[in-house]
Amino acid sequence: MSGQHVYVRNSQDTEGAPLRFDRAEWGAFVAAVRTGQFAVS
Repeated sequence: MSGQHVYVRNSQDTEGAPLRFDRAEWGAFVAAVRTGQFAVS
């Protein structure tokens, strides 16, 4: 994390460009994952 942004990169494509999210967006994503909103049945 750097300042106001979170950078995420595909660990299998380390040469690829990272995606940049602001902290609020990343926090919303993490919260959704934790509550199972992306669960596959």
